[in-house]
Amino acid sequence: MDIILVPTLMLIKAVVGFSIVIIVTDVIVSVMVSANILNVNSHFIQSIVGALTTVSDFLLNPVRKRMPPNMGTAVDFSPVVFILLASFMEWMIDRILLRFGVIV
Repeated sequence: MDIILVPTLMLIKAVVGFSIVIIVTDVIVSVMVSANILNVNSHFIQSIVGALTTVSDFLLNPVRKRMPPNMGTAVDFSPVVFILLASFMEWMIDRILLRFGVIV
């Protein structure tokens, strides 16, 4: 059973880690766009920002649906909640893999 379970868990952990990288990158890029550091008039930048926003919205929308609305603040806390949940998931996968003798 561990022949299938261990690679599957390692794949899930890699996907979760990659999703954290996408969310952090989207947050950094959106701050740079709002501070006028990145020129959004460039077609290349527009395509990158659009792709990042599409993927991060897909990942963050389930968290946003379950969070209460922010009381008059313009700060979106869903990336923080997502990163905390994803980090917990990575930790749990590490604990399971450790039980199988896989050191990650």
